[in-house]
Amino acid sequence: QTIETSDAPQQPGHEPQAMKVGNLLFFSGQMAFDSNGKLADGMVRNPNSPWYGSPGQIQMHYMMKNIAAISEAAGTTVDNIVRRACFHNDLQWFSDSIQAWASYFPGDKPPSTTVGLDSPFVVDGSNALLDLIAYVPD
Repeated sequence: QTIETSDAPQQPGHEPQAMKVGNLLFFSGQMAFDSNGKLADGMVRNPNSPWYGSPGQIQMHYMMKNIAAISEAAGTTVDNIVRRACFHNDLQWFSDSIQAWASYFPGDKPPSTTVGLDSPFVVDGSNALLDLIAYVPD
């Protein structure tokens, strides 16, 4: 079953936001993009105040808001995420990003893999890409 919601940006390519197969929900790759496939507003530091804000945290919170909306549309919550793979275009973003991620899971965190890449993403300015699987209860 294809999962789509207007409460999260549409994928920039041909993919659905997520696909539900039995009790599992497979998300398409999540980055801090808008429905036009561009970096969402507010995802980088203001060049006039480069010492304020953490793009790693800001982008993770933005993605988690979208993931929560997609999860709800599928009948589950972010609490039911069972697998995370996170790719960073530069591992300088890892610490801030993982702190923001962990704030959504005060107890046990889902199994996780983190990979550092030395390469930009398709969405210019995005610093992380999430690949997630969630459980959807009956």
